[in-house]
Amino acid sequence: LIFNQDLIRAGLFCSLITVLIYFFTEKKVSKTIFISALFLLMIIDLMGVSQRYMDRELFVTPRQKSNLFQAQSGDQLILKDTSRFRVYEPGLKLSGARTSFFHNAIGGYHGAKPRRFEELYEYFSIHQISGVMDMLNVKYLLIQEEQQQKLIENPNVLGAAWAIDSLIAAPSADAVLSNMKTMDFSKNGVVLKSEFPNPGEVKFNSDQLTHLELVKSHPTQLVYSFEAKEEQLVVFSEMYYPNGWTATIDGEKTPIFPVNYVLRGLKIPAGNHTIEFVFDPPVVKLGGTIRLITLFLFIAMVISFFVKRQYKLKSEN
Repeated sequence: LIFNQDLIRAGLFCSLITVLIYFFTEKKVSKTIFISALFLLMIIDLMGVSQRYMDRELFVTPRQKSNLFQAQSGDQLILKDTSRFRVYEPGLKLSGARTSFFHNAIGGYHGAKPRRFEELYEYFSIHQISGVMDMLNVKYLLIQEEQQQKLIENPNVLGAAWAIDSLIAAPSADAVLSNMKTMDFSKNGVVLKSEFPNPGEVKFNSDQLTHLELVKSHPTQLVYSFEAKEEQLVVFSEMYYPNGWTATIDGEKTPIFPVNYVLRGLKIPAGNHTIEFVFDPPVVKLGGTIRLITLFLFIAMVISFFVKRQYKLKSEN
């Protein structure tokens, strides 16, 4: 229904603009009236669309915004911790807007979530795999008990990234999840065979890792410092999303593979390295290119229109 209404709306505005251009080219309206009418149509169109998505009730004072949620005792203790971690409230599950308001939550409040993460969460909820919270870097759990908030610190949290000793390639997604039920995530990992370049069981020695630290954290950029005596297989507690995230080691692009169903894995050679993840989806570049081309064509059409009009006026004179 909305799509049909938009088509009718677009057709109406196109018709009005066409009529306006016709009257202008036939010198039945002045240049001032033409530009004013065109500007008015644009404003009416923009206001109509904006009212659909931005209601006046959504605009609140800064005071109302700051009082949207009240920090409780557990929140205040967590906010003193400046390290990189996530917080989980079992009572609110993945849609806890309150959790995301104060902390870096595992779910957040958004209608769109990666399907793999939803599947893992459902599997975790059914089978109660405690290690999933460890690998998701959940350092604190908040449990609401009547009018009080109970804070539980996870002693087994694995942090932002860690090295593992072995990697098992499972034949199917169900097999990946099944392996995770009894897996020690601090030492082992599991991948889907079709998504890993070297199928079979892979062995490493995580004891040879001497340093691994997240040194820069931004929504579109993550930078880690790394040092090891031997090649390592590192698991990063960030969602695997191939349509935008790329990884480099000392500036050279390296492939990312999904590990433990939802996280990112990298093979990193021995030595001192800087690892960087950057979110730069091709669709954004494509959209920007299309926008620039469209803008250029529009400007060219406007210039061409006025040049032809001036030429026509000179010819008539």
